[in-house]
Formats: sequence, C-alpha cells, structure tokens
Amino acid sequence: MIVFLSDLHIEDESVGKHNVSADAFPIFFEHLQRLGKRRSVKELRIVLLGDTIDLLRTSYWFDVDQEHRPWGWKQDSLAPLAMHTKIVLDKIIDKNRNTFESIRQGVASLRKSIPTNVTFVVGNHDRLANISPVVRRRIRDVLGETPIDDPFEERFVCQRHGVVALHGHQFDVYNHESVSDANRWGVPIGDPITTELVARIPACVLKEIERQSIVLSDEETEQIQKALERIEDVRPVFAVVDWLLSFVRHAPALEQAMYRGLDEALRMFRDLPFVRWWLDSHDTWTKWDDAADRLQWVMWIAGHVSLQTASRLGPAVERMLTALQTADPYVIAAQQLSRQSGAPFVVMGHTHAPKQQALGLQPSQAASPVRRVYLNTGTWRPCHHRCADKSGFIVWKQMSYVIVYSPEERNSEGMPSFETWTGTLDSGESSHFAHH
Repeated sequence: MIVFLSDLHIEDESVGKHNVSADAFPIFFEHLQRLGKRRSVKELRIVLLGDTIDLLRTSYWFDVDQEHRPWGWKQDSLAPLAMHTKIVLDKIIDKNRNTFESIRQGVASLRKSIPTNVTFVVGNHDRLANISPVVRRRIRDVLGETPIDDPFEERFVCQRHGVVALHGHQFDVYNHESVSDANRWGVPIGDPITTELVARIPACVLKEIERQSIVLSDEETEQIQKALERIEDVRPVFAVVDWLLSFVRHAPALEQAMYRGLDEALRMFRDLPFVRWWLDSHDTWTKWDDAADRLQWVMWIAGHVSLQTASRLGPAVERMLTALQTADPYVIAAQQLSRQSGAPFVVMGHTHAPKQQALGLQPSQAASPVRRVYLNTGTWRPCHHRCADKSGFIVWKQMSYVIVYSPEERNSEGMPSFETWTGTLDSGESSHFAHH
C-alpha cells in the first residue's frame, strides 16, 4: 500500500501562521492503521510528494546577500546557500517540534504492525532539500528515517502498484526551470515570487500604513497582516483583490496605503537582476501571451490600477485567461506520463486542488482494460473560498491523500487500484466584502 500526500508547506511562521496542526497527524495515521489491517497489507510506504517543508517562504532570506538567496542564479558556489538553507530548516523544525514528533510517533506506531517507510520527494518549495548532504540527513532524521546522504528524488515509480508520482511543478513554467549556461542552477522565477514578493508584501503594506500615520487598533492591524499573509491561500486566485478589499472596509486612506505597499513590493521585485533576466529570456516575439508577457501584465495592472478598479476588471480578466487555457496542463502531462511509462496511475500535487481525472482505457490481457487515471493529492493548508454570491469568503481546513494498492492488497481483477480521501473542517473564519 502506498499513500501519497503533498503540499503541507510546513514553515517557520516568520511571514504568517499557516502550519498544519499537529493534531491532524494522529487522525491520518489511525486511518492508515485501520486500512492496513483491513487489507492485510504486508508493507506500507508513505510518499511525501513535494512542498512538505517550505524552505522559501520566510523572512530570513530578506537579510541574506542577494547572490546567496535561493534565486541567486549566478553564484559560483552553493556552500553559502547550503548554510543558509540549513538555518531555515532548523527554524522550521524548531517552530514545528510537535508536528514532527507527531509524524515520528505515527510512523513508529505503524511499524509495530506493518513495515513502514517514508519517502521524501522534492517539489518547488523544498527543492533546496537537495542543496547538501547535511540538509538531507536532517530532514530524514526529523521524519524518523535513517539519516543517509542520498539525494531526494523528483519522481517516485512503482511498477507493482502501477504508479508514477511527482510533485507537478515540472509542468508549471513559473516554478520549474531547465539548467542552462545562463541559469546554471535551474532557478525558477517562482523562487523570487515567493521569497521576494509574496513574503514581503505584508511588511511593505504595514510600513506604508505607519508612514501615513494611519491609526489602527491592534486587532485591525492583526486582521490586515493576516489578510496579506494569506494571499496564497485564496481561491480562486483571481479573487485576491476582493480578498484584500474585504479588510479595508470604508477607509480610503487605508486602501491607498495597501495599494502603495503592494506597489513598493512589486518595485523591489521588478528591480531584481534575476527577475529582469528571466523576463528578457522568456519573452518571445512570436507569441503575445507567453509566460513573461502574462507576468508583466499582472505586474502592470497591480502597479497602475487601483484595487477598486482591479476588482471590477477581475471577472473579465478571469474569463479571458480561462478562455486562453484550453486544457488542464497537468492532465495533459499525466496523459503523456501514463502512455510513456505504461503506469495506470499518475499522481501529482502542486495545484492544491484534489482531483481525479479519467485519462483512458487501455486494452490488456486481463478480462478488463487497464484504467488510466490522473490523481492529485491536494493540500493540507487551509483555503479561503470566495462565496458564490460574492458576499465574502469562508475558510475551511482540508486534508487529502491518495492511496494506491497492488493487485494482492485489494481484490481488483488482478490490477492495481486506488482510492482517495478528502476531508474538510469548518475553521469558523469568514470575511465580508466592503461595500463602497
């Protein structure tokens, strides 16, 4: 039995408290224990399918020399980056001791009845896990595995269970980059988007509020800071502007301060040498909507259009971008991977959206054709969902994972099989839109 989960994004909480509660893991491990007994499982493997530990989203990188930050693509040696990565990792572990202890205890409990192993697959937010043997040993140790030096893989394959699994960022142009002469470390633009833009926005806005001498209560300041820190968890993504507006109420000065703070964060991002290089190298004359163009559009709109106007334009922009994307790139990639590998199941994470997509039927020697399916593991982070009537947002916690069985572990006509589990828990949080 193989269990896949991803996108826990365990952080040091320096730019927001988003971490999964340690209380979630006993529930998870108890479920695996019951399934293992019911299926008479002889061996269990838990695959952490990327973005388990978030080594990017931290304020620590603000004080590091630019050339030694995660996106320092021209550095001659990775030794300074490895040192800083180890410091960030230690901060994450220190902040989440109960969580990691819960994971170790859960694995140890499973091992009493089922041989259990944990496999760590890297994603885009934990790609630095492979920066040095010291970092790899520390991660394995904190997960209760033997602390060996071997590099973490980007892909997990098991023929017996008929599965190919990878994080999925490999099919996201903003979060995966090929190694080249100009980019020798294969640094994606997603690194500075996370470390230099998203993580910096709260500080820039709060600084602008202070500069304008806007008086806020401690509760109001905390609400605005949380709103800014949770930008990445807003769904759909196009609703981010409405999310921000929902916290400024009827305060034009506060809205202006938020706008100027966002603009300052964008200016600092645009001025980074790596960002300028990336935009130039990814801008093609033959295509008007390439990856560089889309990023430049977003930055231009954010820097020239008020939040109110952006909110009104949002639905039209959403419809246009949806029309431009004719197919889900992850489904297309899964189709290709399944055909190339012959594996019935392709498992990914990255999107934070659990999904099951039938890919096709393939003739076989068995009585039934092989069922080819794409499965997405979703995320364990809370998400802020815009209401259908546009009145505000409702927040719920979520927990999802994918399980794949070998033919012997489940009676399924001699073929591997799968099941998915997704749970949600009302967090009791919500926010209303401001009506101007």
